[in-house]
Amino acid sequence: MRILVVANDGDADTGHVGARLCARVPDAEFTTLVRERHDEWPPIAPPASRSARPTEMLLILGSSWSVHWPRLAREVEAECALIRTAQAADTPILAICYGAQIAARALGGDAMPADRPEIGWCGVDAAPGTDAPVAGEWFQWHVDTFAPPPGAAVLASSPSGPQAYRLGRTLATQFHPEVTLDVVERWAADASDALPTRLGARPADLVAATRERDRGNAAAAARLVDWFLDEVATAAR
Repeated sequence: MRILVVANDGDADTGHVGARLCARVPDAEFTTLVRERHDEWPPIAPPASRSARPTEMLLILGSSWSVHWPRLAREVEAECALIRTAQAADTPILAICYGAQIAARALGGDAMPADRPEIGWCGVDAAPGTDAPVAGEWFQWHVDTFAPPPGAAVLASSPSGPQAYRLGRTLATQFHPEVTLDVVERWAADASDALPTRLGARPADLVAATRERDRGNAAAAARLVDWFLDEVATAAR
């Protein structure tokens, strides 16, 4: 199974999500597409293509970028085009945080600054009637939010805004199911990201809280990946 991972340079750790994908799909092969080098990306081959190995999944990770930054217009449009091509090819998409925001933009919704940014372990409420395993405490690290694309089913929300949506074979989450202790330690140690200070969070506290929750988060991420593979990725068009 060929999985394209879209990420920023040096921040392509798929964490618990990647681990569960490997457990469920033993022949999973990950190829990273670096946002800063979008001009080098290979085209997405449709499932029936004989000219190239087909892309069977797109995994879009988070970013310290904002979709609405004018200086990133070229990078944003390149990723939006990739997402639209994947959806047109009926390729399953799992989009996380910035990934959810840019997927919303690509598919007809939008991304914008959040009135209530979130960082740390925050509660998420499932929408009434959904069977998606999205309720509970999930790790957050965002100052932006999104307006879901037309036709999307909103699966979860928090006081900050929508937290998950589904559109066909696309599942997008504002929260970070993939984070491991190593990921949070790296983010917290990144002196170029002042988000914890701006939002009144201590990096050491974020790491300590993640250490306590890491095993439970691995299990929660596994349930979410299983639901994605069994209910979303295999859904009829």
